[in-house]
Order: sequence, then C-alpha cells, then structure tokens
Amino acid sequence: MHRGFTRKLGLEAVVLCSLITGCSAGNGYSGDGRMIDNGPSAATDRYVIDLGPIDLSTKGKRSFRLVNLPPENFGCGIELSAPGASRVQWEEKRFGASVSMEIAADDGEVVMHVSGPLRDWTWSMYVTGATNAFLYVQGPPGSFFDAKKGRSYRLEFSVIEPDQAHSEIKATLKLKSGGWK
Repeated sequence: MHRGFTRKLGLEAVVLCSLITGCSAGNGYSGDGRMIDNGPSAATDRYVIDLGPIDLSTKGKRSFRLVNLPPENFGCGIELSAPGASRVQWEEKRFGASVSMEIAADDGEVVMHVSGPLRDWTWSMYVTGATNAFLYVQGPPGSFFDAKKGRSYRLEFSVIEPDQAHSEIKATLKLKSGGWK
C-alpha cells in the first residue's frame, strides 16, 4: 500500500472519530441526563448537560448525579419554552414558580446554592419576543461553579412554590459551560 494513502487514511479516521464520538474533554461524562459537546468552535455553551424536563406546576424534589464533568465553569439554570400560541410576557416575568438548586461535591462541599422566585432570576433570551428563555442567578452567590476533574457532584432541585397558572410552559434543567467568548 502506498505510504501517502495510509497516512491520509489515518487522518481521515481521526477526523471521523472526532465527528462521531466528539473526542474531547467532555466525552467521559457518565452522570444523569445527556451531555452535548458543541465543539471547540462554539462561541458559548460548548458543553450542555440536559437533565430533562422538570415540572414547575407542582411541589417536588429531584436529585441528579453529575460525574466526569469537563473542568470548566458551569452555569446551572432552567430553560423555559412557551408554545408559539402562548402570549406569555417574558419581559414582565409573571412566572410565579420559586425553586431551589444546590450542587454538592462528592466530599459534601456545597459548590453552588441558589433559591428564590424565578421572576427575580436573570432571564436570557436570544431574540426579542422569543418563546424560549434561560434563567439563572448571577452571583455571588450565583448559579455557577467550577467543575474539578475527577470529582462527582449531586444536584438537588426543589420546587418550593409551584406555578399552576402557566402549565403550558415547558421547563428543562440544564448546565451550560465553555465557549471561546
């Protein structure tokens, strides 16, 4: 076999591995939910841990394991999504749910704790009039923490005061980190 052909085939295999498995610092994640690595060219939110839907219309508590996070500064928050026909006024922040989020490391050290009504949180929307918003708390204390390599974490999420008036709004618990910006 020609040497140039073998070298080219080897390079193609590395590129294919990167595309399929996301060969990156984040590919070792083994906690709850699903990790998405948007790649090194992502301006923001390179790593997104999608922990799935949460019900903000009833009181409740859920616990999540976060294992082998990339060593980055993560923001923990709630992504709200209103159906297109909904006339929710995001700017008025009428959403009445109140929640608590706490992340503790495997040794018991609390690395993040926030609590309070979502209307008081920072509402990040990508465009005016959007039907999606990402809610988080700017600190200190805020909903951000530095994940350390090799550590495991537990996220405790509680709905303290439910919002039954906006049951059409879907909520998803997410952690976001990284990017070149």
